[in-house]
Amino acid sequence: MTQVLEKVSQRLACYPDFEKWQALVISTYVEADKNWRPEKTRRVKKLLTVNGEIRDEQIIEAVEIERGQIRDVTESYRRQRLERLRKMREDIEKAKTSGKRPSHKNQLTKDDLIPFSEKNKNNYIFNLVGEDEYRGERVYILEARAKEKKENLFEGRYYISQKTYDPLKLMVQPAKNPNFVKEFQVEIELEPWEDQLLLKKSRIKVAGGFLFKTVRILVEEEYSEFKVIARETL
Repeated sequence: MTQVLEKVSQRLACYPDFEKWQALVISTYVEADKNWRPEKTRRVKKLLTVNGEIRDEQIIEAVEIERGQIRDVTESYRRQRLERLRKMREDIEKAKTSGKRPSHKNQLTKDDLIPFSEKNKNNYIFNLVGEDEYRGERVYILEARAKEKKENLFEGRYYISQKTYDPLKLMVQPAKNPNFVKEFQVEIELEPWEDQLLLKKSRIKVAGGFLFKTVRILVEEEYSEFKVIARETL
């Protein structure tokens, strides 16, 4: 077990920072009923550019589906996202000036979700729960449990390539749910490509509520046409 953890940690350390990248993203955002049946669905096609804390989205197309009716909402959604991203950038700049963390967190990062780095692994207890086959190759299935139940620590199962020690899939949730959140699940598929570890698919399931309002949301994203970009080109 210790040897597997060490090899995974070494493998991840070989990869450069993959938070500076660009990809074509197809997003599906579903508001669901109590049985997780879709009530309202929004599908968005966008060109996503991420550079550290800065996130930009070029909205190509957006449609909403509700009660069997399809509406083109590209322009309104584009304005909404531009305003949201502008506020995020302002928040980041204020945080840099004050030395505090931004109140908005743009994305879950590799360090948030994958606990095998030297910095993170001391926060967890690991177990090898089995072996299996995933996408045509043998994998170890590792389970990570946080030593302390905190909102910023994610725990769950990780599918690790026995050949390369790359994480190929993870299924995690917060060690402690945030306030008013009853369920928060994250599933991510990764794929090694050249000298990068690519995000291929993600699925987030959230259920929560306050007083008489209950919200159930599913967000699925598929990434393609991935490319690494230099910071100075943005």
